[in-house]
Amino acid sequence: MLSLAEPAYLYGLIALVAVGGVVWLQFVRLTRKRARLADADLLPALTSGAAWHRRKWRYLLGVGALAWWLVALANPQYGTRTRTAEVKTTEVVVALDISESMLTEDVRPSRLDRAQNFLLDFLDALDGERVGLVLFAGQAYVQVPLTSDYGAVKLLVRSANPAQAPTQGTNFGAAVGLAQRLLAPEPEEASAPVRRVVVLVSDGENHEPLAEEALREAGATGLTLHAVGVGTPEGGLVPARGGLRNAYKRGPGGEPVLSQFDGEALRSLAEAGGGRYYDLNANAFGVAGAVARAVAEGGGEAGGEEVFTEAA
Repeated sequence: MLSLAEPAYLYGLIALVAVGGVVWLQFVRLTRKRARLADADLLPALTSGAAWHRRKWRYLLGVGALAWWLVALANPQYGTRTRTAEVKTTEVVVALDISESMLTEDVRPSRLDRAQNFLLDFLDALDGERVGLVLFAGQAYVQVPLTSDYGAVKLLVRSANPAQAPTQGTNFGAAVGLAQRLLAPEPEEASAPVRRVVVLVSDGENHEPLAEEALREAGATGLTLHAVGVGTPEGGLVPARGGLRNAYKRGPGGEPVLSQFDGEALRSLAEAGGGRYYDLNANAFGVAGAVARAVAEGGGEAGGEEVFTEAA
């Protein structure tokens, strides 16, 4: 089975198709020009000194070299392989806010981009913990169930965007509730010494009642929540979806919508969940490692192995 190592392969394939199209159009255009130059029987005699066949092969070899370079850039791989990963007795669900306010550019390049980069670094800092991914806005959605295949989680973290949430808004309660259900132990695992952690990443602009009471109840079962905030107190205008430059989302009265970061809401959520609050703006480079260390505290024992299939 042919597979491709990175999503970026699409750019290489698109470029390859585009180059092939241009080459074909140029060849058709040149052929038509030659046909208009003279009668088909006289054309070979008139162009015998042009050595077209030699130029044609040089041209085709150059195009072929470019095509193979694009294929190499796409990094195609054949087949799959199985990999065994040691699984620790800690399970983590990452809850990523994909509401439209996360497109705000008060941090560069945007709150969502900063959150995604943090999560990629965080996943790199883990060592054997099983991880699940939940995306949320007005509702919450499971993207990846608990797994040790960090590559699959990274792929969906990179592609996360507000278009994946049919219901807009920000609902911490929905995110925490879904994460809690995802982490709920099976009956045969109820007595196993497994630590269960939620890492929630958001700008704190919650539109629904907070989930502190549910978190306190979950804390009694051993669930811990760490909150990571992204955004600035000054906030910023929310870009309109559709990619138009300098176009912003507008309210009912036509005024641009200003999104303000609410770190206190996230701090309150973390305290209720028995965890810690981290400000991604204050120390963006160190937060991923700090959260990974907090996740590993009190856990880290080997809990078995997991075998999964990935591209060879």
